[in-house]
Amino acid sequence: DGVKIKAIVVVNIKQDDPIARKCIPELISIATKFAGARDQTKDSSTASIAIICCPTDQGYFEADTSALLRLKLASEYGYGINPATIVTDKVNLLGTGAHPFWRWLEGTSRTPAGLGRIQGNFEKFLLDGRTGLPVRRYPRRYAPLNMVDDIDAVIAGRPLPPARANWLEEWRVAAAESERDTYRFEKGLNW
Repeated sequence: DGVKIKAIVVVNIKQDDPIARKCIPELISIATKFAGARDQTKDSSTASIAIICCPTDQGYFEADTSALLRLKLASEYGYGINPATIVTDKVNLLGTGAHPFWRWLEGTSRTPAGLGRIQGNFEKFLLDGRTGLPVRRYPRRYAPLNMVDDIDAVIAGRPLPPARANWLEEWRVAAAESERDTYRFEKGLNW
């Protein structure tokens, strides 16, 4: 097949969130690992993965502009230096002003509880680059390195392995955090 990007990871991010600060280096590690997973039959200069971080002002306010966020992520972590790591402009994730991509992503990729709405910063979505469809969604505290087997399966065109044992537990934690922080994703509320 002629598809070069076989796995896409999309993450909603607050660059100063403690979870993000811990996990951004893991995303870079994944991009580096799978940059070597090249399509040997086609253009061997293209990585098989893209990791896209989408900052937002919803929830905890992101004071920086999109350009400044890109500079901060590049200078603090080296994120964006690898062509497989991309930072978008700030977007709305929720509500009537939500970017159409995020409305679609939330509507097609459910949590184990059936919720489509983003529950917290640093939720991750794995999409199949061949079909463009989401294949698994990961909660806020789920370590990106725990996604490696899933990413490897998508790149190889194999079915996903069963979710790791901590996947459901992390979703329970995310649901409890979301309930506790009901207004986390209300515009203008910064607590």
